[in-house]
Amino acid sequence: MSKTIATAAALMLALVGCSQSDDTPYANTSESSAEATATDNTTTDDAEATDDTTTDDATNADANTPVTTEAEGDMIRHTLANGRISIAVPAAWGEPEESTEEAPVSIFNEDTTAFAAVTEIGPAALVPDEEAYIEALENNLGLEKGEVEDKGEVQLNGGSAHRYDMTVSGLGAQIYAVQVDGVAYEITLMGTDAEAGSLKAILDSVLIK
Repeated sequence: MSKTIATAAALMLALVGCSQSDDTPYANTSESSAEATATDNTTTDDAEATDDTTTDDATNADANTPVTTEAEGDMIRHTLANGRISIAVPAAWGEPEESTEEAPVSIFNEDTTAFAAVTEIGPAALVPDEEAYIEALENNLGLEKGEVEDKGEVQLNGGSAHRYDMTVSGLGAQIYAVQVDGVAYEITLMGTDAEAGSLKAILDSVLIK
């Protein structure tokens, strides 16, 4: 059981932060903004307050948490606070793990032989191409070259995703790389063959903004 939990954690964290770099345009933009602020003494306190409020509103609009839940028959739908991704998981699976901005949805079935998660990776513009993506997965999950299979683009409700298949600790896993509003996410499904029906139902339930 603990092995499955550790595997799920590794899957969720495999690509988190992969798009961050010290020499990204985002870092340069921040530096330029700081320099401009230091040299521009014409900004009033009222304007600064307005800017702060605008920034807070934008940050809140982008937040993945708190996640809202709603019953749908024998499934529970989990929707990110920003509405970008929604996913339904069997109610019998029990309570989800504690939500974070990086992993807003992560939940096991009762005997931890299956797992589903939604993870934020970072800015979509900085996510590596498919070849580098696969290499990062193999390196971070301790897999051999060729053990991550590129299944190409697949269509989900509301948008497309790039699918990657692999076997980790004896469990089949699929990662669906999704980009919404300029942000990269992964939808991860993992489980035994006996859970194939539940995992398909979860995938069919996915809604992308």
